[in-house]
Amino acid sequence: MGNNRPGETRAAAERLGGVFQSRSLGMTLFRYVVRHTLRPSLLAFAALTAALFARDLLGSSNLLINQGLAPSLVAKILVFQLIPLASQTAPFALAIGLFVGLGRLSGSLELTAVETCGVAPRRLLGPVLFAGCLGAMVSFALSFYGVPWAARGLSAEIDRVATQNPTITIQPGVTLDFGGWKLEAREASADGRSLRGVLLFIPSVGDTIFAERGRVETQGEGAVATSLLHLEAGAVLRRAGRGVERVEFETLETQLPRPAAGAHREIANPLREKPWAVLAAIADDPATPALDRHRAGLEQHRRIAAPFAAVAFGLLAVPLFLHLGRPQGAGGAMLGLLLILAYYGLVQFGEGLVYGGRLAAWLGAWVPNGLCAAAAGLAYVIHARPPRTAVNRSGRRAYVGGTTRLRIRRLALDRYVARTYAKLTATAFAVLFSGYLLTDVLERLDWFERYGATVPEVLHFYSARAPLLASRMVPMSFLAGAALTVSQLALRGELIAIRACGIAAARGLAPILVVAAFSVPGAFVLGDWIVPRTNARADEIKVSEIKDGAQNQRNEVWYRAADKLFRAEALNAVLGWAEGLSVYEIGANGLPETIIDAHRATRVGDSGVWALEDAIEYRLSTRGMTEQPAPTRVDLGDDDATVTDTMHLGAAELATLIGEAEADGFDATRFRVDYHLRLANPWACLVLPGALVFLALAVRSLLQSPALVMLAAIGLGVLHILLTDAAAAVGYGAAVPAAVGGWGVVAFFAFASLALASRNFD
Repeated sequence: MGNNRPGETRAAAERLGGVFQSRSLGMTLFRYVVRHTLRPSLLAFAALTAALFARDLLGSSNLLINQGLAPSLVAKILVFQLIPLASQTAPFALAIGLFVGLGRLSGSLELTAVETCGVAPRRLLGPVLFAGCLGAMVSFALSFYGVPWAARGLSAEIDRVATQNPTITIQPGVTLDFGGWKLEAREASADGRSLRGVLLFIPSVGDTIFAERGRVETQGEGAVATSLLHLEAGAVLRRAGRGVERVEFETLETQLPRPAAGAHREIANPLREKPWAVLAAIADDPATPALDRHRAGLEQHRRIAAPFAAVAFGLLAVPLFLHLGRPQGAGGAMLGLLLILAYYGLVQFGEGLVYGGRLAAWLGAWVPNGLCAAAAGLAYVIHARPPRTAVNRSGRRAYVGGTTRLRIRRLALDRYVARTYAKLTATAFAVLFSGYLLTDVLERLDWFERYGATVPEVLHFYSARAPLLASRMVPMSFLAGAALTVSQLALRGELIAIRACGIAAARGLAPILVVAAFSVPGAFVLGDWIVPRTNARADEIKVSEIKDGAQNQRNEVWYRAADKLFRAEALNAVLGWAEGLSVYEIGANGLPETIIDAHRATRVGDSGVWALEDAIEYRLSTRGMTEQPAPTRVDLGDDDATVTDTMHLGAAELATLIGEAEADGFDATRFRVDYHLRLANPWACLVLPGALVFLALAVRSLLQSPALVMLAAIGLGVLHILLTDAAAAVGYGAAVPAAVGGWGVVAFFAFASLALASRNFD
């Protein structure tokens, strides 16, 4: 490589400050390499953490605007969520940053200059391993001290807020559990206090209370706070022998029980909250079940082994980099990504052996680090591949009849910029999606183990969940790709060359916007067609395959599907039987019109149709009750479909839901906001790269440092998420039209981009 570009090699040596002739060669080179590997690692850490933290930011504006929580409390909750995420992304970022930094040193011929001065490439191990140790120290502090503290704080704050303000979790169509009481409302205000179409199941009553309107009031503060539920224009069902009476009421007031601790957290790892000493005591207690001891031991050693993944990546970085031909740019980032995937594949393998009783907990936690160290030692023994030599491809010419025919490429600049942007966007997506996927898997490991999920079940679940994770990373990937493209063109001096040819810089970067614009239909198809269907499938797999593997029979099942309410004293979805089944058909006024009581029901085949045994149907009205023959079969629907989850619905289905709700006299504001958000979100793939490109061109100082461009991209991404969340919250509260709540942020970024673009074309 150095023989092809001797002038550049000489310049690279001069950039090192002439240190190759000084006695302080080792220390100067050491600091130089550390600085140039830590810098991309910090950028990767910021980008990964910001992108993955986006999911935790969603809903924070609703807590501030509609639920009235104090900003300090919301900020505290976000910090508690950020610390565990940062502890997981730190090793990811270091692995990617090490290879990107080494590739940048190789691409600028500085490594060639080092070799020319007689320094062996393997001496890079020292500074790279030092960078890994720094990353391990930071990750260790977060994992060993920060994560348990944050987990305890988050649990306490969520339980305290949910206890003092239970309306924080009330949403239309969502069934909530208050100490065994079941509450659902067809319509709920933005703050969750005003309800319509209310269903309330009280175990002591033994049946459901129906009401047209409801209101929740909180009395007192702190531990003595109580929540009163006021119901209006409703009816209470009362069993009388084999009959049913509907007793109507004008007003009814009852006190809601306190929700159980942790009831508002679907996925919780209680071991994460425990100190090291408590985990050690659980792991060594012979009276504790073996599986619980394995879990405690893994959590105990994982707090140390996981941070030291950064050291393992440092050991492997240099030999892999040298053996694989010194990849540069996107190739370096992909190599770091593959290393991360391989490492966490070993993590899964080690934990599986521990849970299977084949390995001790400490050995299973440290297996990935040990194998990485062994692989690094083996790689140092084997000779590395020589660096790839540059090839002058432009010198190839075709001769026809003794003349040289030069092929002129049309739109060469546009094709080059578009190709660079597409490649870097794909790389950014691979990195962000893989980091998101790994983080999601790590968070659910204990949940999978709790329900005894097998590897095929986990793979089946993530085959359906992957499109959702991908859809959340697509806009950020296009934004990161634009930042990387602008940085690369500026770093290589190609933007200067573009302007030197009389082409405006904005015109030269226009292919970025063209590629981004073509991605909008694909993003819409992914978010509106694929994700709703795969989300529904993932929830079905979670319920039918994973959860039912551990808890087949449930007592006091209560759920609603469309205009029917189902209640069963006991239900076994796997074996397909139900006892004490009642099916309520709800009328337009929210009150029951017919009830079907069956002593027992059995599922017919694999369908949702169940055969009824000893069934009676009652028709209710203000004039009394009439008994009539009951059907022999009924469709029970999906007992996990208690939530009208808009993430399971496409735009067309949302429009249908809006029409049905408004036809029944209910407010569909929340659904309308979600509908417009569904249409607007794909355009973020265009407006975010556009805003970044024109911002970088308007503030030319950004082009002087790739780090500044990446930080600007991170800032724009976080700002977009916060504004989108805030606009949706304001829309839910009906303070602005639903269309503004959905499209306002996209319009803001579009107008900002146009304003910045006008400055560049003046």
